[in-house]
This record gives sequence, structure tokens and C-alpha cells, in this order.
Amino acid sequence: MKSLIRAAAGSFAARSGALSAFERAARGALAVLCYHRVLPEAERARYHTPDLVVTPETLRAHCRILAERYTVAPLGTALAAWQRGEVSDRPLVAITFDDGYRDNMRYATPILRAHGLRATFYVIAGLVDTDEQPWYDIVGAAFGSAARRQGDRPRRCRGGPGKGQAACASRARGVGCGPVRQTSPAGARRRSHHDIRPDQKSGGRRA
Repeated sequence: MKSLIRAAAGSFAARSGALSAFERAARGALAVLCYHRVLPEAERARYHTPDLVVTPETLRAHCRILAERYTVAPLGTALAAWQRGEVSDRPLVAITFDDGYRDNMRYATPILRAHGLRATFYVIAGLVDTDEQPWYDIVGAAFGSAARRQGDRPRRCRGGPGKGQAACASRARGVGCGPVRQTSPAGARRRSHHDIRPDQKSGGRRA
């Protein structure tokens, strides 16, 4: 839903002239676009914070517009130009990727190269050549796993048999009254934080 809203807002801005007005106002300024992870939609949905992830398709659309309408440079180059007060016909933009996930190299780099764009990648030096995860991925995955377990737990209804049971069954979508045991579907696999491994750039952590 959020992606549809963003797409609709972007389309409206382009057609109404609001985008062009913003770009004119942005000349002489520096915008920094901060990305985190780039994953296919199925993997993005499984990540503990999907809003920190863009799909390759979304990044490709961003890069197409940036290449057509903006001057894009690595952060150091762009910052130096802005500090010198340089003004061009196009707004100045720098692209960054945080934390050095391997998916940045796998998905983002070919897209950037295809559009002739360069970006700045920040790598967690202490995790280079290791299989360790950043602490926030461990914590995020743990909270996500706990939330899923809580969401799957059948609710004990009140009121006993009869009308109370019928009302409870309606609220719980068919779960009746009585003793409740937490079960998992046959063949279901519980995910721990080890199932969500942060990918990193080649030359960084191992595949």
C-alpha cells in the first residue's frame, strides 16, 4: 500500500509540475539519498524492517530519474562542489548505502553502473571477513520472531459454552473455548535471527 501511495504521489508531482518546481528550488543545494538494503520483494517482506529495504525494481526507477534529471556524484565530490558554491542546471545529489550488505554489490552496483551513476558505500569494518551480524539485525529479527509467535497464539475465549462460545468463536475466527495449546503446522520451520544474515559487499564478509 505504501509503495502504491508513493508511486501515485510521484506521478502526480511529475504531471502537476511540482517536481520541476522542486528541482529548480534545489539548485545550489545538496541532497543525500540514503539507502540501506536492496532485495527482491519476497526477501524484503521477510526482513525485520521492510521500510529500510528497496527492491531492485524501485532502485532502477530511482536511478533512471536521477540520471535523467540530476547531477549525481560520490558524497565527497558532491560535498566539495556544494561547499565551493558551484551551481549547475541540475540539482546536486549524492547516493549512499549504509553498512555494506552484500546485496548492495549484488543488486545495486549493476543498476548504478547501467545508469552511469556512482555512490558511496559505508562498510562496518569490524564485520569484514566474518559471518557476524550487526546488533540491530539480531535484535530486529528477535523482536520479529517474538511478534510472529504472539500473533500465531490462539486466544482463550471467555464465557464458557453457549452464547459466549459462539461470540468468542466469531472473534477468534473459528477458535472455540476450552484449553488451548500452542502448536505449529506440520513441516513449519521457526526462524531465528540466524536465518536473516546480512549480506555485504564482495571483499567484505563472506558469502
